[in-house]
Amino acid sequence: MPTLTEAYPTIARALAAPTGRRAASFPRSDPFPALIGFAASRTGDSKTALRLQSALDDAGLSDSTFLATADPAEVVDLLREARLDPPIKTIRLLQRLASWYEGHRESLEGGADEPLEFPSAWRDELAAINGIGRATADAIALHVFGAATYPVDRPVYRILFRHGWIDATADYDDVSQRLIDAADANPSALSALSNALTDVGKRFCKPASPACEKCPLRTVLPPDGPLALHDE
Repeated sequence: MPTLTEAYPTIARALAAPTGRRAASFPRSDPFPALIGFAASRTGDSKTALRLQSALDDAGLSDSTFLATADPAEVVDLLREARLDPPIKTIRLLQRLASWYEGHRESLEGGADEPLEFPSAWRDELAAINGIGRATADAIALHVFGAATYPVDRPVYRILFRHGWIDATADYDDVSQRLIDAADANPSALSALSNALTDVGKRFCKPASPACEKCPLRTVLPPDGPLALHDE
C-alpha cells in the first residue's frame, strides 16, 4: 500500500476535477481585505461572508487601523445600514484580527514581489486570539498569506485514517507535517489540497457512513476497503 507521499500525485490528479476548487492567490500589496473575508467565511455561510466583506468595504471598515479601534456598536450600526446584522462576537473577532494585523502590517504588506516569510510565532499569536484556534490560524496562514502549512480538520483526519495513511496516535502536528511533506511544502498545492480534501470529507467521507463508491479517492483505498474509525 503506498504511503501518503507516494499516493500524493494520484490524490492531486483525482481531486483536481471533482472539487473545482482553486488555490488562493496570496495578495501581498493589501492582504487585509482577504484576511477579513476569509475570517468572515469561517463564521458563517459564504454568501453572507461576501456581503459582510462588501459592506465593510463600503463603510470604510476594510482599513485595519480604523477597524481595530472602532467602537463595535458603531460597526454594527454601519453594517445594519447595509441590511446586515452579524453577531457582535463576529465583529469583535474581526477587530482582534485587525489589531493583530496592525502589529505586523509593515511586514505583511512589504515586498509585494517576494514570497512572504510567515514565522511560526505569527501562527501562535493568531491561534491565541479568542475565536481562532490552531486550525483556523493555520488556515489563515496558508490560504491568505501563502505560508507552507496545513490546517487539519476532522474531515481530513477521517480521510487519512480510513486510507491507512495515519493511525489513531497521530496528533495535529504529525498529520499537518505529513501533508506538507507530501505536497513538497508548495503553498499553492497545499491550498488546493486543503480545499479539496475538506470538500471530499464533507461530501463523501462522512463520520458515520462514508460514500466510498462515489468518492474521487476510491482508487487509493486500502485493498480491503476503508479502515474503521475508532469511534465508528
